[in-house]
Amino acid sequence: MPTEQPHPGPLIRDYMKANGITQVQLAAAVGRSQPTIVRILSAQIAPPLSTLLLILGALGLSLRWLHDHGVRPPEVERAGG
Repeated sequence: MPTEQPHPGPLIRDYMKANGITQVQLAAAVGRSQPTIVRILSAQIAPPLSTLLLILGALGLSLRWLHDHGVRPPEVERAGG
């Protein structure tokens, strides 16, 4: 049985707090609504990989940063199974 992976939201939220970045600023930078950002940061929803990459890019972070903090990025759906 697979183990549940940590959600990237709380880690990103902690990074934002430590660096004085607001949810409103992030929402504007990635073109998503502030309520959507809240749901991602509080682990209520898992962002699609495209949104996660936008968030990380806006914060100057990378998938490697997530990995280095124990969070695996979501699996990429592959065509044909």
